[in-house]
This record gives sequence, structure tokens and C-alpha cells, in this order.
Amino acid sequence: MNHFLVFRIYAPMMSFGEVAVGESRSSANWPTRSAIFGMVAAALGILRDEEEKLQNLSESLKLGLCRRSPGSILRDYHTVQMPSQKDVPKKTGLFTRKQELEREPDSLNTMLSTREYFCDAVFDAVLQGDPLQLKEIQKSLLQPKFTLYLGRKSCPLGLPLGPELFEAEDFMVALEKYHEQRQIQGNDFLNPLLSDKQVRYQWDLGMKKVKEGDEKITRYDRCISRDKWLFVTRDVLQGGRL
Repeated sequence: MNHFLVFRIYAPMMSFGEVAVGESRSSANWPTRSAIFGMVAAALGILRDEEEKLQNLSESLKLGLCRRSPGSILRDYHTVQMPSQKDVPKKTGLFTRKQELEREPDSLNTMLSTREYFCDAVFDAVLQGDPLQLKEIQKSLLQPKFTLYLGRKSCPLGLPLGPELFEAEDFMVALEKYHEQRQIQGNDFLNPLLSDKQVRYQWDLGMKKVKEGDEKITRYDRCISRDKWLFVTRDVLQGGRL
């Protein structure tokens, strides 16, 4: 039997960037691996510059996702003031928003951008790994060291994550147990948003046996250096209601 930790991801708005180009910042329609593991790392109290700990966390766990509701897209138009590059001190740089806005008014430029969010999307995340590690993560998700958000700091969680541990043959069985448990408890406030017709799954290779209809896709969302902001691709499997 394998060991799994399942928790529900919901926020009024969430955003998961894969490739950011120019002034348009779109969102992936699935949570990215970097976003999920970044949230877990924040709950555990791992700092952004502790790259070895971040890599060990990511490499020790497999990730599966269940989309319970796709949500709807919201596009937000931004105007942001920022100093010209030539006005930023080369040796010290600018470390806070306050420092940026304290520059001379004539040195500030206005940048226009459009940012994309998903509203009222609902996902269940499944982590597979060592039971002791999963137990520690469960405890941290219940009492996180740092504030948790989904993709951007403007996207705090809408409900507690409700992490639960399961032993199961594969991540699908763990998800079924999790859904049954929530129904029995009768406290699933998100039921009005959920639709069985739109349930989809995405998972790391090896989390379940491959069946006819499973589709292999490539995602550009595995972070290999938070300091240098470097990402690489990974292969995942995707399927409908199984």
C-alpha cells in the first residue's frame, strides 16, 4: 500500500503562471507544481533561499491533482509605477516597494499589464511519499508557519485545506476515500460549485496504472532554483472521470 496526503484547494481567486511574457500575465488552468510545493514549504517554514531543503521536498514527493470545478476567468488591468533601470543603484538595488516609490517623481515610469485569475475553481491535491514526512506536512498545513496563498499574495485561501492521510493502492483510491469522508462529515461548503461532469485528473507518472484514454502532456512548472527563478519541464498524465 502507498501513503497519501489529500487536501482541498479553494480560493475566491487563484493564479498559476507557467510562462510570463511581456505585459500579459496569464494563468494556467491547473495548479503548478511550483505553487503547490511552494505553499507546502511555506507551511513547513522553509525560507525561499533554503534551496537544498526546497529541492529535497520536491524530489521526495509525487503530486496528483483532481479538478472538481474549473472556475471562471477574470482578467485584471494593472497600472504600476516603477523606476527606470538606470535610476536603480547598481550596488545596493531596491528591495521594497517603498524604496521604489521614494525615487524622484521624474524617474518613475508607468507599466501597463493584464493579469489573469481563476475565480471559484476547486482542486484536490494529493501528495504521495513517506508516511512520516506526510504526517509532518499535514500538521504544518493545519498550523502553517507562514501565510498561505495560491499563486499570488493577493490570493489567500478561501477555506482551510482540510488535509487527511490515507493508505491506498493509488492516488485515485485515496481521492475517493477523501470525497466519501467529506460527504459523511457533511461540512463540504463547496458542494454548490462542484460538478461530476467536469472532474478531471492530472498526476505524476507512477501514481496509478496507465489506462486507455490517459494522455501524456508536458508542463513547464518544476522549479530547480528559487534564487535564480529557473524552471524545467516535466511529463504528467491527464484524464477525465476514471
